[in-house]
Amino acid sequence: MAWKSSHIDPSFLPWILLWLSLGMNACIDEYSPDKEELRIGTLVVSAHLSDLPGPQVVTVSRSTSLRYPSYDPQSHCQVQLVSSTGEVRVFEEGEAGSYACDPGEGYFQSGEAYQLQCITPEGEAYGSSWETFHPALEIDDLTWQREVREAANPEDAMDGILFSLDFTVPDDGRSFLRWEMVETWEIRNPRFQVLRYDVDRVWTTLPDSSLYLHCWITDPLPDIVTRDLRLLSPGPYRGVSLNYVSNRTRRLALGYSLLVRQYTLSEGAHAYWSELAKNSKGNSDFFSTQPSLARGNVCNLSDPEEVVLGYFSVSGCSERRCFVREVPDLVLPDPSDECRLEKPPQGFFFFVRYFADNSLPVFAGRELSDPLGPMMCLENECADCRYYENSSPVPPGYWDENR
Repeated sequence: MAWKSSHIDPSFLPWILLWLSLGMNACIDEYSPDKEELRIGTLVVSAHLSDLPGPQVVTVSRSTSLRYPSYDPQSHCQVQLVSSTGEVRVFEEGEAGSYACDPGEGYFQSGEAYQLQCITPEGEAYGSSWETFHPALEIDDLTWQREVREAANPEDAMDGILFSLDFTVPDDGRSFLRWEMVETWEIRNPRFQVLRYDVDRVWTTLPDSSLYLHCWITDPLPDIVTRDLRLLSPGPYRGVSLNYVSNRTRRLALGYSLLVRQYTLSEGAHAYWSELAKNSKGNSDFFSTQPSLARGNVCNLSDPEEVVLGYFSVSGCSERRCFVREVPDLVLPDPSDECRLEKPPQGFFFFVRYFADNSLPVFAGRELSDPLGPMMCLENECADCRYYENSSPVPPGYWDENR
């Protein structure tokens, strides 16, 4: 009997296109549009999966204006991961445009290939090239050392610490690495008598000026660091410089932690990240607000000429954490240099009553030694450290273990 498409439920046709594409070639090529409007609304797929335990996340979005970049999530997609042995893992949408799945221990196997498949609400089917999984290389050590960085003007010289990593170059074909870093530091603001003006339109003295003055801030670092191991001889490799923390910030005042994740990449993924590293220099604001406008290995199966941005990869991952406390003889800034009472603009405390609700609360303060003194302006972060981005008044579970 001849096969007839009319006998197939139309909702299955995009998946059929995906399966028919299993042997397709990678669709990586250089993407340099001449006009910004070509980029707006382009599908962006970011799917850098690893064998770390827990949920893995795929984001699907649309590119936005380069002048006013933002994150424009693409909801209601059907996203799944397929292995070369036919095992399927379905990703469910949580936050808009963010699709998560826990593949389970043992799903990623050395030498096995994987493909990401995505169907948009409009019924357009997209598929990645096949990516081969390479197991992680272990991090041998993660250390820090004091380093002074000289400058032409002696006043511009910096003092601080440099983190470096050691690993062993294998001879089994695992030839490309990428490092990802997350920093956490402890912060304590100076104490003031703090007043808050909120949507109730009343100045209220906080009952305890020490409340929420002690926080922990956790931030992923934007640096993209890759290495082509084909340029190195097999054996121990020492001193990969990763992250420099100067004494010009408060990061090293109370305690600082650096988490490094080491990913084993395919050649295509290494080329993607290396190109991204070059393109992202000097454009940190853009890359922090929307995924990179770099063409990767995902294609529209019915229109291979359509530009699709982002990348799909699968990586073995190892990680190591390093703590720093009380660097000997390192001069650090006084917290009061960053958090101080400032003289308010003329009429500020009169006009604050006309502030919109979304501009509130605002804080003011007095020195503890002068509780009847004039009200002064105080930054929100200095009154309540939870206002710092990615901040929490609760220490991470691993923090006290490393005191």
